[in-house]
Parts: sequence; C-alpha cells; structure tokens
Amino acid sequence: MKHIKEQFIRYMDAGFPIIYLDTYEEDKADDLIRSVAGGRKIEEWNVRGYFENQVLMQAEAPLEDILRTLIDDPLSLQRSVLVLKDVPLFKDQMAVIELLKYLARRIGNGSLPDFNIVIVSSEVYIPGELDPFLTILHDEYLTVSDIRGVIEQFCHDQEVDMLPEFIRELAQMFKGLSEYEINTILALALSDDGEITRSDLSLILEQKKQVVQKSGILEMIPLKEGMDDIGGLESLKQWLQRKEKIFRNMEAAAAFGVDMPKGVLIAGMPGCGKSLNAKAAAKLFGVPLLRLDMGRLMGKYVGESEANMRKAIGLAEAIAPCVLWIDELEKAFAGVGGSGGAADV
Repeated sequence: MKHIKEQFIRYMDAGFPIIYLDTYEEDKADDLIRSVAGGRKIEEWNVRGYFENQVLMQAEAPLEDILRTLIDDPLSLQRSVLVLKDVPLFKDQMAVIELLKYLARRIGNGSLPDFNIVIVSSEVYIPGELDPFLTILHDEYLTVSDIRGVIEQFCHDQEVDMLPEFIRELAQMFKGLSEYEINTILALALSDDGEITRSDLSLILEQKKQVVQKSGILEMIPLKEGMDDIGGLESLKQWLQRKEKIFRNMEAAAAFGVDMPKGVLIAGMPGCGKSLNAKAAAKLFGVPLLRLDMGRLMGKYVGESEANMRKAIGLAEAIAPCVLWIDELEKAFAGVGGSGGAADV
C-alpha cells in the first residue's frame, strides 16, 4: 500500500487528468484517496448519488447531469478530487465519456489546476476516447510480511495464541487473498472451535478457489493424478522429479543459488498426456494448479485482453508457489499477421 500511495501522490502532483484505481476493496480505496488528497475537497458519484466530503448532496443523480453541473461551475472544481464508482454502468453512455474527455482536456491544458478525476473499480474498462488521459494504478497483493502482520493483529485483537512457525505457514497459505478475506477466514476458523489449527487450512484453500473462480480467467484444478499415472515420457518425469526437490525447499535452494524451475512447453496431438502432466506436476510439487485458458483472455474492448493477461499473471504470482498450466496456447496466435488492423492484440 505504501508503494501505491507514493505513485498516487506522484500522479496527482504531475496533473494526470484521470487516475484509474483497479481494486474491489472500496473502503481501502476511500482511505487511500483521503490520505493523498492533501486537504482537497472530495466529490464522489456512485449509484446512490452525488456526495461532497461524504455528505449526500443529490440522491440517485445521473452521472451525466452531475458532470454537466460541475462543468458549468468550474469554481466548484478548484482544489478537489472527483471520485467515480460503479463505472461499468456507463460503458455505452457516450455523453458521459465525452464529458469526461472534456474535463480531462481542461485539466491537461491547465484550466483546472489542483483537480483530478479518480475512477475506482474492480473491472478495468477504458474507452478509447479516454485512453490518452488515463493512467491505471493496480491494487497490490499483500506480501508475506503484510499478511503476517494481519494475522498477528487478529490474534492480538481476539486474544488468540499461535506459534510463530504456524503464523509463517499461514502467511504463505494466505498469499493471493485480501486483508478482508484473511480476517473473514480467521474469524470463521475461530468461531468453529475457539482456536485456529491446521485443520482449518482447508478453509484457506477453499477461499483461494473462490478468488480464482471469481477472476473469470483462471481456474483451480483439483489434483488426483500423480506421476505413476503417466505412461512413458521418462525424461520429462525425471526432470520434474529433480525440480520437485527444489520446490519443496525453495528457501534453501535460493540460498545455495539454485535457479527456480522456469517451465516446460509440451506440444502434441490430443490424448498424448499434456493435461495429465500439468496435473501430475502440481501434485508432485504439492502446490495448487491454476489453468489459464487463452480463449478466456480475449475481450472485445480495446485494452481488455491485455488487462486480462495482467490480471491473470498478477493473481498467479500472488498465489505462488503454484503450477500455471497455460492451455491451448495456440489460441493466442490466431489471426497474427492478418489484416485485422491496428486493434489486433
């Protein structure tokens, strides 16, 4: 959060017209915006209406009407931040997009100093008309040390004792989850029998499955098959078994300067064992298996496919260590070299 706060301040000071905050934790986003506003007035629009410094001024007011009112009264925009939420609701409202572009151009040419537009949404949608005026800030996944701090704070608040070794193990297990999700799982585990033990680790795994499924891009695959289920491919199995020792002892391997396994490309006709190898490798390493279907990445809006790829890679890195199974890779190259125009991804 410290890094994103520094970026936020830098973009606001540089006069970036529109800052797109990619997050679904609106409470944390509100705290972040208040901390960087520097005493400026915070105006907000969402589906409930128009607010000034958290005071409701107009209930259920259409965004187009609010923008026109603000444009007609530029003095109301001095030393202020306009926060917009629920933005997917105006995807097809060209009038709103044009009004935002007008405000962005006014900010860019210096006509509206000390004024920024901040869009808060978990769904990245960038109309082509706003692309030149907009920069994206992605919500950061919690680091292991951040997660450990959340767990320790929860234990302190609830007067729960946990061994430091178990807290470190939990912190690794919680990678990829938000602070809200971590606190919810800890509270659920505590309410069950009054303590948090290894028997509650299944709750974490189930929540991770939920996070992956809700992404709409990745899928967490249940593991049943092992290396003994693979017929042939002895060289590949030996390579995986050597890498398994590294996966099981990554900290020690890194201390000795051993490189982490990078990956392997398996090509062949249907039924030759490509999917089976991915499942067996994850079970061998004792880590989750995430399946990335290239067909799910492609979106119809400009920049949507690239945003989906960033989201998938970011989630996989947050959940790591894991095996990332990229399925049907050839779909990513469909149409390459054709005459589809500059919008081809």
